[in-house]
Amino acid sequence: MYTVIQYTVNINFEAVALAATDWATGAKRPVAGRGGTLRATQPTGSAPAVHARDWKTNGALRDARNGSIEQAGDGTQPMLHQVPMSDLYAMPGHLIRRLHQISMAIFAEECAASGLTSVQFAALTAIRENPEVDATRLSSLIAFDRSTLGDVLERLEAKGWILRSPSPHDKRIKLLRLSPAGSNVLDAVEPEVRRVQQRLLEPLDPGERTEMMRMLSQLIRLHERFSPGSTER
Repeated sequence: MYTVIQYTVNINFEAVALAATDWATGAKRPVAGRGGTLRATQPTGSAPAVHARDWKTNGALRDARNGSIEQAGDGTQPMLHQVPMSDLYAMPGHLIRRLHQISMAIFAEECAASGLTSVQFAALTAIRENPEVDATRLSSLIAFDRSTLGDVLERLEAKGWILRSPSPHDKRIKLLRLSPAGSNVLDAVEPEVRRVQQRLLEPLDPGERTEMMRMLSQLIRLHERFSPGSTER
């Protein structure tokens, strides 16, 4: 015997937060998605199975728990499982990407007057702390793709914020250092950059901020081999 429950198609962010936990534990909950209704069907004495009815496939049922293939509602072609929006919103990678978007937006707002981007700030800071660094080493220091870093350095040089000179040991290698104008920009933008960090973590209480920073640092450390410029493979 099956119990059928119909859900209104609205994104419930509390349910999404619970689903995010489920990704780590392997648990599943019936949650709402976009593009149709969700039905939770539960045979007596078994775990619930979650199906999404997709209006594009004339009522095809797709098993959102195990990715099985079921016959389309019109009896023609079988439909492959697709990830529902509710699952997307609960993916750690998606949430981290969204948080990065928020961080970039806050940075752009705070540092609009200087025209400095977050990557340019990281590059200038690393060059200041490591004068005469080359581009390959710089890409590792700020975890930025080497092939893309060249464009960043060209823009910084065009603004007069960095100076490039050939290495005395290898003329093909350019060594980087801050110009006086670049040093002044870093000094001037420091209060704005500090406000970015404060605004980003402001919704959390002090204990949550500390724990979040600890967990982010741990994740980065454990996945360091995937960082641009990393020698670990």
